[in-house]
Amino acid sequence: MCHYCGCREIPLIKGFIAEHEAVTDAAGDALRALDSGDLPKARALVSDMTAVLLAHWKGEEDGLFRASLTALTGDDWTCPSRPGARRIPVAT
Repeated sequence: MCHYCGCREIPLIKGFIAEHEAVTDAAGDALRALDSGDLPKARALVSDMTAVLLAHWKGEEDGLFRASLTALTGDDWTCPSRPGARRIPVAT
């Protein structure tokens, strides 16, 4: 998501972004656990990340992406306030 148009404040998108950040943080923690030799902690973090990502992907695929394809036209897939934004082609 961009930082230009305010889409990050839409509750659904805000939740998805929070999940992205939680997984990114957990991945860093897992790497640090591996570096320190704490395999059980790394394994638990990867398991937690897997659960979050599976639910996240399902929410994106079944909710956000499907609704976007239904509600948006090709021109709506661009962030007009972002300089150099490129149009994302949408099958019609």
